[in-house]
Amino acid sequence: GEKLNYTLVLKNSFAGHKVPTVDPARFFLVSFRVLDGKGNLLKQLEYRIGEEWQWYPVAKKMSDNNLNPLEERAFDFEYEIPAKNKLTLTVEVTKHRITKENAEYNGILGKYPLSIEVFRKEYEIKINENKRIRTLLRSFRLFLRFSLNNFIFFIGT
Repeated sequence: GEKLNYTLVLKNSFAGHKVPTVDPARFFLVSFRVLDGKGNLLKQLEYRIGEEWQWYPVAKKMSDNNLNPLEERAFDFEYEIPAKNKLTLTVEVTKHRITKENAEYNGILGKYPLSIEVFRKEYEIKINENKRIRTLLRSFRLFLRFSLNNFIFFIGT
């Protein structure tokens, strides 16, 4: 069958520091999802950018994959298309201020937004009788330009 390949490239263009920053609970989530014509999830892949901490019994940083200044990182998604079908590929980047668990612990769950969407693109993919992809996807480059208090993003190829 046909293979769907998609690469999303993120770049920390202008921050001058690692991103996300300030609070170790902050992170970005890059999500890829393929749905069939009925809305059923066929495949999902997520990449997390940020620090992960163990808070109990002693605070300890478990991992850190923040984007360094001017660092560019590629996130790849691949899906083997099984047969003639109509599919939707959704690519999304969300910025998270706090995890659900930390919001519950601090008593702010439901009172404070946990995340915001900074990028979302949906692609309709149709497969014809010859099992050829009719919607061609190109790799997208998403440049996240950060300042101290907000961000602007640009999409280019």
